[in-house]
Amino acid sequence: MKKWLIPGAIVIAITFWGLLSMSHKDIVPVSDAQPPSNIQYSGDLKIQYNNSEITFSREPQVFGNEVYVPINELANSLGLYVKLESDRYVVLYQNNTFVKLDLESNIASVNGKTSEISSGPFYSDQRVFAPLLFIAEAYRYKVDWKKETGDLILTDSTAGSQFDFIESDNFYKRVDLADLGIRFSIPVHWDPIDETNRYFGYKDDFEYFTMNLSHKKTSASERLSTLEENAEKDILKLSPSSTHISDVVHTKDLSLDAYIIYSTSIEGKQKFNQVTYVFKEKEDAYILHFKFGSYMDKKTAESIVSTVSSSFQISRLTIDARDEHYVEFQNFYRLGIQLDEPVFANETTNDSFVFKGRTNFSTEGFNVVVSKNSQSINFYVPVKNKQFEQKIYLPFGLGKHDIYVEEAQAGGLFSKEKDTPNFEPIINYDENNVLAFSILNTSNNHIRYLIPSSRVPSDLTKMSDLGNLLSYKEETSYKKAKVIYQWIEKNIQFDKKSNSEDLKSPVAVFEHSSANEEELAYFYATLLRSIGIPCRIVTGAYDNEGHFWNELYINGNWIVADLGEEFQSGDGITTYFNLSRDKQYGEYTNIKVLEY
Repeated sequence: MKKWLIPGAIVIAITFWGLLSMSHKDIVPVSDAQPPSNIQYSGDLKIQYNNSEITFSREPQVFGNEVYVPINELANSLGLYVKLESDRYVVLYQNNTFVKLDLESNIASVNGKTSEISSGPFYSDQRVFAPLLFIAEAYRYKVDWKKETGDLILTDSTAGSQFDFIESDNFYKRVDLADLGIRFSIPVHWDPIDETNRYFGYKDDFEYFTMNLSHKKTSASERLSTLEENAEKDILKLSPSSTHISDVVHTKDLSLDAYIIYSTSIEGKQKFNQVTYVFKEKEDAYILHFKFGSYMDKKTAESIVSTVSSSFQISRLTIDARDEHYVEFQNFYRLGIQLDEPVFANETTNDSFVFKGRTNFSTEGFNVVVSKNSQSINFYVPVKNKQFEQKIYLPFGLGKHDIYVEEAQAGGLFSKEKDTPNFEPIINYDENNVLAFSILNTSNNHIRYLIPSSRVPSDLTKMSDLGNLLSYKEETSYKKAKVIYQWIEKNIQFDKKSNSEDLKSPVAVFEHSSANEEELAYFYATLLRSIGIPCRIVTGAYDNEGHFWNELYINGNWIVADLGEEFQSGDGITTYFNLSRDKQYGEYTNIKVLEY
């Protein structure tokens, strides 16, 4: 397993095994190469960061229109994490910004967005050389060239904008305003329009969307409602004849109490919508004023306004969960847990990670809850001979996944159903708490309904062997899914008890050859996922009675397979395989896709 290079107090060695055996690209010495297009090169090339020279064990190279430097030494100097992934990808990370470079192509990505660069990284003298100017741009460093000294100077960006998170399919980056001690997040394509007056946004012929932040000192006794009234007056002053205030709402759902003022204004022939948030904390008042064209999609605009305002934090008062997100609870020490590999807050991985270690005292197992926003999934990790090892999947695509570990009984959720806890590690004192941390997924893959879970153990050899044995003769996913469906019809007895407190696991269903409606859904999903067919479990109500069925993702569409109805109808001819989803959803109410 390859480790992070982490500058500072924690340093983990990374070794690039097998570098000599891999193909090398042609390397162009500085003295023989054409300079980058924006640098007039002559003499030795020196590189400075914040006015301190970066020393390299091998001199920088110029290749095409780029300056290439040894990546490990650059990372140490700039405070970047660096990792070699699958002996092919160089992954850099800092402040929630991912840069992925491909050693076999000139395709690079920043937070999942790919682009073509002049040339990719290459090997030289057992070192990986990476494109300095591309990296500097990705991390928003200012780049200056001093012709008289031959120095290339990197300085921290004054904008303070960094990638923060993903909301739905929209990328957001963080803005830190150190002078005010606040931070918030804005869409990744927004730019500072006027940094002095704290305007951010995006303007072109098709989009006008801005946000202005203002701050003023006030008395500690001044009421928030008074500040809101003054804000209304200020809004009307801007254009008294063409501005209309439509609504004012008081909300306590944000990090601070706030008033929200909704208004419209007309400038020339263009109508603008405006949303103004008024916050107060002791002697400080903050106002976020959003303005966007009325032609913009309403849902998109509302989502941006809501996300930016929800991200507003007074950083001097807030524990930054993104940067300090690793908590060991009392049970971690009581059980004497020792992990085989250290866990760091916001460590990166690709689709999954291995939770592995040992305990000094006996426990039956752990329940690992993986969550992102409102989505969550559970994994049971058994402990045998005081040792545990389990692959934990990150099923919700690119970005941060919160990991919560609690002590659990043998068998996980099949032995005892438990409510998923809210992910609040700082204030959650549940007696089962063990560990909480976060993992940043670098993959865009959405593997949600392919992965095993506590109730769908598709990674068990017994289940995958059965799934493959039943379907190996079939060539298409559709035929594989249908033949397994038919096998279940013929070989599993239907248990008419619609609800049972202790559900049988899919393994127990196979061993006892019987299942109720809910157990059938988990059993079928287990077999399908074990052979690579995405499958989810859905529940709905008909005449106030609950019902379970499966949905299969085949040929780009979700199709319905209803084993419960098949058994109860007694037809036995796959009548309820490949049903119309529209018809199914029309017949049932309270439909919900289960988390498993």
